Formats: sequence, structure tokens, C-alpha cells
Amino acid sequence: MFPYLEATMVDTAIENVDVWRDLSESTFLIEKSRDLVTRMDARVERLSKFLDYLEAIETEALKDADELQSLRVTPLIRKVAMMEAARAQTQTRRYYSEKE
Repeated sequence: MFPYLEATMVDTAIENVDVWRDLSESTFLIEKSRDLVTRMDARVERLSKFLDYLEAIETEALKDADELQSLRVTPLIRKVAMMEAARAQTQTRRYYSEKE
């Protein structure tokens, strides 16, 4: 789910200028970095920001419809995606951290 959500983020029209700027700056830093551990950590942080944005949209869309609250999916998506992201971070550290 982690790579899928990153692809989705790239393909999503971000209408909030501040969120767009923040995600764009994060992407620039990821692409500029040569350290794989740093890149993975930044990717996870960027994904969390994107999920914050999606959750805010979902909350706004469902705020006046109590009967539709069961349709909320972003918290579950976040849980699964961040678990995968944590595994990716662990693997990246294991295989690409500088050995002393």
C-alpha cells in the first residue's frame, strides 16, 4: 500500500496551496538526498502529510452526515500504510545504514 499511496499522491490534485507546497518541498528533498535511510524517512513523513490531507477532506465531506460516518476509510488506510512504511524503514536501516 505504501508505494501505491505514493503513486496516488503524485496523481492527486492537491487544492490546498500550503499542503501542495509542503509536499512539493518534501519531494524535492527526497529526490536531492543520496542517503537511502534519509530518503526513506522523508518518504514516510511525506506520506503522513498526504494522509493528513486526505483525512481532512474526508472529515469535511462527512461532517454533516452522521449516518455516513461508517464510510470513513482514511484512518484504516493510514494504519495499514504506516505499518508498511515502518517495515520499509526498518529494512532500509538494516541494509543501507553506514556500518561502523
